[in-house]
Amino acid sequence: CLLLALPVSANATERSEEETAAAYLFEMGIMVGDQSGNMLLDSHLTRAQLATILTRLNGNPEHVQAEQAYYIGQCKFSDVPEWAKLYVGYCYANGLMLGYDTGAFGADDGVTPQAACTVILRYLDPPDVAWDYSTACQAALSLGLTSNAVINQKEITRGDLAVMIYRALSVSHSETPEMSANSLLVSSY
Repeated sequence: CLLLALPVSANATERSEEETAAAYLFEMGIMVGDQSGNMLLDSHLTRAQLATILTRLNGNPEHVQAEQAYYIGQCKFSDVPEWAKLYVGYCYANGLMLGYDTGAFGADDGVTPQAACTVILRYLDPPDVAWDYSTACQAALSLGLTSNAVINQKEITRGDLAVMIYRALSVSHSETPEMSANSLLVSSY
């Protein structure tokens, strides 16, 4: 009887890669959910949310808070809500995200696969990989950061981004994210 219960129990505790990635990013403080802790993995991602996640991924939290007036001042976009100005300013100042040619940032716009691949590749800065905005999806695909299913969507979800970041952390440190998380957070700025 115990042997028959084991496979069901093992399957019930298995996580998808999306859930594993989101749990890891939550633990590291890079990606958080709503007030109830729901990670909203199936929800589409906005550009303002992406800026927030990238700031947490790249920036030393103490530095970002100490220099918040500077980073808020770097946000020159009139379409960014107050809560997101720190994050958008940080990303803009560090060349992680840019606005549109129109001068807008598009804070509430959904994130296209091409935009997500671009910012992940900027973060990763892979040596020996030539890419630009028009080839970012193919470069990310060749590095194993995403899938064909994701790059063929109109917009990515929070779960799609969680997997991309999780894989990028694995690639950038040539080890599992769990092994490299502390060194990433200490030396990220």
